Amino acid sequence: MTDEIARHVDRTLEAPFPTRTSIEQLCHEARERKYHGIVLPSSCLAAATGFLEESGVRICCMIGNPFGAMDSDAKRYETEVALDAGAQEIELVPSLGRLKDGDYKFVLREIRDVVESADERPVNVAIEAALWSEAILREVAQMILESGAHLISTGSIGGPPKIEEIRLLRAMVGTQFGLKATGLAITDAVEPFIAAGANRVGLGHLPQNL
Repeated sequence: MTDEIARHVDRTLEAPFPTRTSIEQLCHEARERKYHGIVLPSSCLAAATGFLEESGVRICCMIGNPFGAMDSDAKRYETEVALDAGAQEIELVPSLGRLKDGDYKFVLREIRDVVESADERPVNVAIEAALWSEAILREVAQMILESGAHLISTGSIGGPPKIEEIRLLRAMVGTQFGLKATGLAITDAVEPFIAAGANRVGLGHLPQNL
């Protein structure tokens, strides 16, 4: 992977019970390969901040992962905790159940609350494009554009996104809004996703020793 490609990559910690060793392993790889950033749970932030000091690697906290089913107040509070622990970006899974119900007003309020709590740090909203028809996806994308968030991402729950989904989302959000293809493995080719319009790519990281 070239440095040019690496600067688009976020590495996500997927350990079911992350240890200090697994966090250090992730941070070492991100620092050595000059990735854009890492994505991990709030409980791991303090350790990651120490390991990545003065590295330039961005630290992003996942909120509401994986299905967005927790209470909105809990998401807002965890966002505030994450910033106190050193998070520089937030990756939010909104309530996918409420989206399924068509309750866009609720989801928009939830996203806006997290954006406000993030206090100008970038917020990425993960929406799982494969779950929706094109018509609904267009509504969801428009809602995220209006929310104050900075990126939209898809992939992970059902595996990596399709190239066609990335092209479609890029057309929906325009050329200036952030778009992330996530849920890819380190062995997957990331260049086609970047060519399709993603300016960030999320690669999973499962520690060698659980």
